[in-house]
Amino acid sequence: MLRVPRFQSFAWQGLRSLGCASGIYRSFSYSTFRNSHQFSQIPSQSPDHQSQYERFFRYSSGCWLWDEEEQMRLRYAPFDVQRLQHLAAAAVGARTCIAMAKTAEGDYSKSFRLTMDNGATVIAKISRPFEAPEYYTTASEVATMDFVRSVLNIPTPHVYAWSADSANSVGVEYILMAELEGSPLEEIWDQLPLEERIPILDDLVAVEKKLSSVFFNRYGSIYFASDNVPGAVPAEITGDVPAEAKDQFMQRYSIGPVTDTDFWRKERAAMETDRGPWKHPLEYLLALASCQEQWIVRHASANTPSNVCAYSAAQYSPAAHLSLLQKFRPYLLPDEPATTTAPMIWHTGIHPGNFFVKDGRITGITNWHEVWARPLILQSSTPRGAVLRGEDLRTAA
Repeated sequence: MLRVPRFQSFAWQGLRSLGCASGIYRSFSYSTFRNSHQFSQIPSQSPDHQSQYERFFRYSSGCWLWDEEEQMRLRYAPFDVQRLQHLAAAAVGARTCIAMAKTAEGDYSKSFRLTMDNGATVIAKISRPFEAPEYYTTASEVATMDFVRSVLNIPTPHVYAWSADSANSVGVEYILMAELEGSPLEEIWDQLPLEERIPILDDLVAVEKKLSSVFFNRYGSIYFASDNVPGAVPAEITGDVPAEAKDQFMQRYSIGPVTDTDFWRKERAAMETDRGPWKHPLEYLLALASCQEQWIVRHASANTPSNVCAYSAAQYSPAAHLSLLQKFRPYLLPDEPATTTAPMIWHTGIHPGNFFVKDGRITGITNWHEVWARPLILQSSTPRGAVLRGEDLRTAA
């Protein structure tokens, strides 16, 4: 159904898996293709041309040293290209799409730049969440973008239309967005002198200050209240927000099950487990531990530690993992001030690839699909671009 938008650290590594990744990967998690070679004119509209779009369906940002065929299969995302073009054109009052290029892709999604006959451009993000939850990821990302844009005044792409139902006419979940002005920060950051980085970092600090200025009544993902997400509850916020905005927020949004892949990866997606929302941070942490315990009991196997990534026999012992989780349970929540464990949102993907910059200032932030209200102490981090290397300091001096 077409939707038109309305107005971890050491301990967590032990909770994630029993072994290392299935393959050594040589690419970033979300690669951008500015000035993409995959730019192409749109052929005549015919079902016979669907095969010409294979380059859009395939993953092309990296490779694996082993198990590559399976990894590529998981990331293969076919969809009705012509239908997506038609919807994008209609969203900006154009007759037809005249060109399309892949601009970025990650494990769970791909982004395309569509150029229309009236000169307008649309960014289409299509989803293939093989470890993230279907429906929830797209629905939550759109609602979260709407919240930070309209309530916190943080620049995010304007959403024209979206669908969280892969049974739609396009065949995949999608978000149609306005194109942000400027260039991805990762393209220019290394060439910028220190004095030109400071205004950008000031903007980044302002964004993080806004994110940390509000607290939620539950730990969970943000959704539109009208979506009636099962298990979701009315959302309430406290903090540096006008009373009128708080009332509007409660009517417009809800807090529901988390989209965190730790609760959905592989067989976990079919498990009956507590995915929130939660009132207390300890409830969230215990639910996370319980989810991993269930998975270990039902699906883990004691493999021979022959993997090159193995560092101990216990790494491949389900019993050892269960024992460790049981020992950790009483200490999962540190003795910290309430503000550090209060539910708030934080863009955990704060790196130069998700920021667009023009004339030395941030014009927008993308990729909000992993953002949900959780304890600040478990998600805050120093942005990659804000870490100064020795040569940076010597140059500045």
